Order: sequence, then C-alpha cells, then structure tokens
Amino acid sequence: MSGRRERGFTLIEVMIALMVLAIALGAIIQAVGRTAENVSYLRDKTFSHWVAMNKIAEWQSLNKPPKNGSGTETMAGQEWFWSVEVEDVSEVDVQQLRVEIKRDRRDKQAITSLVSLLGKNEAKLP
Repeated sequence: MSGRRERGFTLIEVMIALMVLAIALGAIIQAVGRTAENVSYLRDKTFSHWVAMNKIAEWQSLNKPPKNGSGTETMAGQEWFWSVEVEDVSEVDVQQLRVEIKRDRRDKQAITSLVSLLGKNEAKLP
C-alpha cells in the first residue's frame, strides 16, 4: 500500500476552477441583464411609435390639423405623454406635424419623434 498514490485535484486546482467558473457566471449574468434592458427599451420604443402613428392617423382622419399642444394616451396598460408642434411649410398648403412621445411628462428626451405632413384646410367632400 505504500507504493500507491491517491489521485485527485489539489486545493489550488479547485480554487482556479472555481475562479474561472465565477468569472464566466459573472459575464453570463451581465449579458442577461443587458438583454433584459434591451427588451424593455424596444418594447417602449414600439409602443411609443404606435402612439405617435395613432395620433397622426387620428388628425388625418379628422382632416383638420391640430394646434400646438400636448396630451396623454393609454396603450398597453401604460400612459404615454405626447406633444405636437405644428409648423407651416412654405409655399404649399401643408403643415408639418412633429409628434413626440415620452413615458413621463418630465422626461427631457422623447422616446419617439415622428414628422408628418398634413393639409392646412379641411377637404371639401362632394
């Protein structure tokens, strides 16, 4: 029995393996966190874009340009804050609408900003 040697991992080898595993798990957790943030951002970006498109479609269907202003809309169980700036386009009977959507009224940066053109006068139907 004295010639037989036990084989196994030394304490140093175990510590190095645990360190490598800890570094790998840290990187995986960080990547998952970034993915979750991206999913949240893309969800908000999509819903805010839909809110802006809905507001523009609403004004187009009324066939009457809006006035500069702001308001709120609910989509996907969330309240979205919109503002519109109306500007005359020179030499044509058209106005430019710039619609901005924010999650919170106090936000400085809009999530979505859309620009659309809309006729100045109401259309006369035959």
